[in-house]
Amino acid sequence: MKEMTFVPRSELNVREIFAQRSERLGYRIIESRAAFPDYLLEHEGERLLAEAEFRTSNFLYHRHDLARCDLIIVWEHDLPSMPLPVLELKTNALHAQKRRGRPPLATSSTLRRAFWARRRASKPSAEPSTGEPSSLQSTDSHGAD
Repeated sequence: MKEMTFVPRSELNVREIFAQRSERLGYRIIESRAAFPDYLLEHEGERLLAEAEFRTSNFLYHRHDLARCDLIIVWEHDLPSMPLPVLELKTNALHAQKRRGRPPLATSSTLRRAFWARRRASKPSAEPSTGEPSSLQSTDSHGAD
């Protein structure tokens, strides 16, 4: 008699499979959440925020924030590339984009979060712009007093 294989059909099924295989794959689930990101994991001494999806393209379809995630866990990796590592459970393969230049620092996820936080904080305000930096605008307005 042939052995029946379970094939996931949803994100919830992917989460179930990952929970069963996580230790064998080298991940420890610290926290499982209902909202994005789905997991707080530990892998080789580093903490990671991870999101589970049925397919990689669903991550983009749901418009998740790349800056708030370190790993995508999927059943099927269906995109040619992703800026984040993708753990494909169908093949147990980790797909990581090849980087050019110098290697990343050990705290790359922390640096990435800090970069995006600074970028959000430095977005221009809704005030009309005269083409000059805001610091010069405020100096000019005080100089007229």
